[in-house]
Amino acid sequence: MIGLSTTTVNTSYGSLIIKEHKDSGGYAGNARASRVATLDGGVEYIHFGNVAGDRDLKITSRLTKESEDVLKDMYENETTLTVCTDEGAYLCGIANLSLLYGELDMTLQIIEKVSQ
Repeated sequence: MIGLSTTTVNTSYGSLIIKEHKDSGGYAGNARASRVATLDGGVEYIHFGNVAGDRDLKITSRLTKESEDVLKDMYENETTLTVCTDEGAYLCGIANLSLLYGELDMTLQIIEKVSQ
């Protein structure tokens, strides 16, 4: 289950629960690392770690027409959302949203983790 809610007070809609979904599964993240070739034939490798904001959440699901309308309103009118998953709560932005005949395909870009 995934919960999405606005970060500001909104009386026309405020939250959406997606009960059944396919998500990005497991864990996928990009480290803040770089590798540069050196003149002596070696490499210089720098690793600065990673943070929650280096990850994206990809979600696919079937939605009702009412849920589609709520999600479209969130996408068009909100900059950030609070997203709750079984891993914790995150501040996210919707980077990509596709709604086609009740099928949802969405990418959420994590800004920060706000709880465990």
